[in-house]
Amino acid sequence: MRDVLADLDDFGALLLEAGLPPDMLPPGREVSPEEATRLRVAFGLYPPTSRTYGPRLVADMLLREVTEGAASVKRSELDSRLLRYRELSVMGSDGFLSSALTGTPAQCIGPVEVKGGALRAGEFEVGGFYAPDGNGGWLRVVFLPPFKRSL
Repeated sequence: MRDVLADLDDFGALLLEAGLPPDMLPPGREVSPEEATRLRVAFGLYPPTSRTYGPRLVADMLLREVTEGAASVKRSELDSRLLRYRELSVMGSDGFLSSALTGTPAQCIGPVEVKGGALRAGEFEVGGFYAPDGNGGWLRVVFLPPFKRSL
């Protein structure tokens, strides 16, 4: 256990923030599509909390990218992919915008209710990513799936 924690990278830290115990962290310097699937399934064993919601959402998105690929992905590459979430917050079902990477609450938006077929707090959709607009407001950030060539 000590060796796992001593060798912790940003991706491993994200998995811990997402609620996985240290003994569930993947070994090695790459994550295979099979390992990514195992990790995604493992999240189902640990109920999410307000604090783990954002990191779990980010981890799931990164792991989904691995499962959709045909090859293993280096953990250093996953560390690099984390950078796109660094300044983002995610809307949780508790009515708070929280840091996407740490789950730290940033702002209470209000009660969550069903509006227009989606869970929302005000105009913020639960599970949506948001970036500060520089004027005290927030902008929705949408991640598009990677381009896939048809053969």
